[in-house]
Amino acid sequence: MKPSNPAREEKIRKLFEHLQAAHRSRPAPEAGPSWRAGLMRAVSRSRPSERPAAGSFPLDRLVWRTAMAASLVACLLVGYLLAQPASADLVASLLFDDPAETLVASLSDL
Repeated sequence: MKPSNPAREEKIRKLFEHLQAAHRSRPAPEAGPSWRAGLMRAVSRSRPSERPAAGSFPLDRLVWRTAMAASLVACLLVGYLLAQPASADLVASLLFDDPAETLVASLSDL
């Protein structure tokens, strides 16, 4: 640990006090209506547009809508399988046998 130098510490303290006083004496910035309007315009310009560019395809929207439709179909299929009396046998045959043949056979029983 360095030995303490009281003269140096006093100079640093005085410098710190002078810097604080200079900072406090500065006038506060004016944030009037024109400044606020300019700020809001700058924020609006920096925001990306909501519409896709001309000639482009909104792939992200298509992906989310397809995912929603697929989950709805999966939920309906699970509900149908749970409502069947022999659903365990049907699920096992769908997993381990030919799924197309099993579905055709189970749908023909309806």
